[in-house]
Amino acid sequence: HVHTTCSSDSIMEAEEIFAAAASRGIDGVAVANHDVLECIASRDGIYVIPAIEVSTDFGHMLIYFAKEDICKKLSRNERGVFSFSEVVCEARAQGALIFAAHPFSPEISRDDAAWEKIDGVEIFNSRIVHSRIFDANERALALCKEKNLAFSAGSDAHSKEELGAAFIELDLARDDMATPEFEEKFKAALLSREGKVFAGSDCRLGRT
Repeated sequence: HVHTTCSSDSIMEAEEIFAAAASRGIDGVAVANHDVLECIASRDGIYVIPAIEVSTDFGHMLIYFAKEDICKKLSRNERGVFSFSEVVCEARAQGALIFAAHPFSPEISRDDAAWEKIDGVEIFNSRIVHSRIFDANERALALCKEKNLAFSAGSDAHSKEELGAAFIELDLARDDMATPEFEEKFKAALLSREGKVFAGSDCRLGRT
């Protein structure tokens, strides 16, 4: 997933995504700003997944293929975050997928039953070094295997220079990108656990 200036900590303009992605051979990006849905149309051969990185009491959740801005429909609790259970309900109502973003960065205590309510885990995040929890990606991968969840990976880019530092490769046809069925094919590919995760040019993981 990537961020634009709709996230206060990002300096990447939405327009910069397409050139940066194309220059690095990236065919698709999930634009997932903090607690806000920014709708950006796919173009120039780059498929844009509408997404949100929602701050919940169980950590940050990536809502892929969001149709509406969940955060506008819900209220924050006394800690300034959204209810995980309410976010799950809203995401399911939209047919969206739910993945835990960098689940061990920062360290958060979670009810074990929470993992049964989501679709997958972000097992490689290239900005994890900022958390100083240096084994966070390894722990995320172990969790993914233990819970038999789908997986994603990404740069968590907050600038155009970071985009493409990590990504997942899925078996999808570019010629299908403009078809109405492509979203469902993308979801199925992401849930299949058949993707390959890359950090830079190195393949770090095949199927789990």
